[in-house]
Amino acid sequence: MQQNKANYAIAVIESFQVRHPQLANHVGAMDCYGQALENQGDNDRAQAIYLGIIDRLQSNPPAGLSLALARTYITQGNTIKSLVWLRKAKSSGLGNDFLRREARRISKLIGQGRL
Repeated sequence: MQQNKANYAIAVIESFQVRHPQLANHVGAMDCYGQALENQGDNDRAQAIYLGIIDRLQSNPPAGLSLALARTYITQGNTIKSLVWLRKAKSSGLGNDFLRREARRISKLIGQGRL
């Protein structure tokens, strides 16, 4: 079921990139696109999208986006960059239980050096 939702999200956003580029390039839509790609295991593309969002924000990224980057880096085995993004997430503030749980999960993965 989760894969179907991710496939659907990817198809919709890729369709919008052609038909409605302004909507498809909205930061929220791009974040959803990155999450769907990450869900499908396409961490390289997800990471590129997350970094593109951060470039567009021109400010400190929200904790959730930093955690997403930490996840993609640890999946690639890059514990140092993962730790950098985890620290950025923590400095932005982990304002809810989901973010705190995700940060703990990523911390454990960094400690193990793998996902």
